[in-house]
Amino acid sequence: MRALIPVVLLLCAGCPTEDPERPDYWYFDGDGDGFIGFDPADTNDDDERIVEAFEPPSETWVRSEDAWNRDTDCDDADPAVYPGAEEVCDGLDNDCSGAADDVDDCVAWTGDFVLTVVSAGTLFSQDLTNASDFLVTVVLDDVTVILTDVIEESETPVWNDSASITVTSGSQLRVRLGDRDEDLFGIEYEEEVASWSLSGAELGAFLEAQGEHRLEAASGNTWVSFRTARP
Repeated sequence: MRALIPVVLLLCAGCPTEDPERPDYWYFDGDGDGFIGFDPADTNDDDERIVEAFEPPSETWVRSEDAWNRDTDCDDADPAVYPGAEEVCDGLDNDCSGAADDVDDCVAWTGDFVLTVVSAGTLFSQDLTNASDFLVTVVLDDVTVILTDVIEESETPVWNDSASITVTSGSQLRVRLGDRDEDLFGIEYEEEVASWSLSGAELGAFLEAQGEHRLEAASGNTWVSFRTARP
């Protein structure tokens, strides 16, 4: 009987056991783009940018495997800037290459143009050339250059609002089509119907296309028509 005891103990020692899953280390990602802005090798156990947990504290934390295997974010406060991002003409080093706007489309340029709002339309409502309470806002580099008058119910729409603008390769032009209305309590509010943002080569091509042409929503159901010309 004594000879059987070691055999039994040996068999039990070989039985599988359930080891608890180890928590992972998570590294802080300031802008949530999946890249951290510091070298994980330059951290220690007291670093607040690292936590040990089974799940990330929030979406702005990166698993240790990604933190160690990905390049460092050169601007951890801007989600549009990270290694491998598409470089656009906005004065920023989007792809963390060490230089801003270092692609062929970002050749510096400056131009003077006259921009005119001709009309707007949407298939979700009646043609805006006969609609009420619609307005177009055009903003160049955070300055409103065109704001059409709200079209009241009894008025004939008057578009053709123009602005003389100077645009550079770093400029951004934003266009917004809004619908102003009143709620049940008579309080005015404005709802966005569609919006567009143009910069870099795309903005240059839009302005250089002399004559009348449209900005269209992705669905093609909503648009704003402009006329562009040199002064």
